[in-house]
Amino acid sequence: MSHAPDRTRWSGGLLSRHEGRALLIAAAAGLLVAVVLSLLSGSGYTGTALADGGPGGSVEAALDVSPDVANRYVQTELVYIGILAPAFDAAMSAAGLSSQPVQATQEGATNVIRLSTGGDDVERAAQAANVALDVYIADWKARTSVDLQRLLDNTNTRIDQVRAESEDLGSSAEDQAQRRGLLSELTRLTQERSDLQFRIGGVEAANRVVEQATPENSVRSVSLIQVALLGVIAGLALALAYIVFRRARALSRPESSG
Repeated sequence: MSHAPDRTRWSGGLLSRHEGRALLIAAAAGLLVAVVLSLLSGSGYTGTALADGGPGGSVEAALDVSPDVANRYVQTELVYIGILAPAFDAAMSAAGLSSQPVQATQEGATNVIRLSTGGDDVERAAQAANVALDVYIADWKARTSVDLQRLLDNTNTRIDQVRAESEDLGSSAEDQAQRRGLLSELTRLTQERSDLQFRIGGVEAANRVVEQATPENSVRSVSLIQVALLGVIAGLALALAYIVFRRARALSRPESSG
């Protein structure tokens, strides 16, 4: 009795009843495994906090700079955020959270920066995003204070130079004209110093938080529907690979007769 495979079915791409059942079982198994692993695995949620990444002012008020300047400023902030990975990890560890990568993106053409990171559940995802928000704002304040202090030091140095130059001048008409120019510069520098001192004092009190992350706003990194589809596809792919291998192996054997 012949046990050769049905070549008509193979060439026509049809499935035997056994192979059809195998596909259904594989799809169901893939679905079940994918969903169970998704539910049991942590870091399935993403929390997002919003920060003001502009050059100053308020996110509600129009900035006194052009959109291009504001956009370049935000892009620069994104670069700084990119090198804060060790600080993010340390802060999350100190907060009892597992280390998660932080994704920073500009929200549209605004000066708002989205800080997104993951967590085991909605609460931890939101907490991690807020930790990242705090780290970034603290870094911005430190950098901004240093930059402003450098400008203030340069201004004070120039003020001292202008005063010394003015004192060295004599009483000639030429010297008097030069002194008036120096006094005008001194007035401008003094006002500039006052402005810088005011800005330095306001850095620490600056509110750079646009919106903190909340558990209610945390979302699944990958939806259950997507996970289910991937599981079904993986199961079907494995089953089809098995069927192709089984048929190819059967076709490679010489036919036997009984």
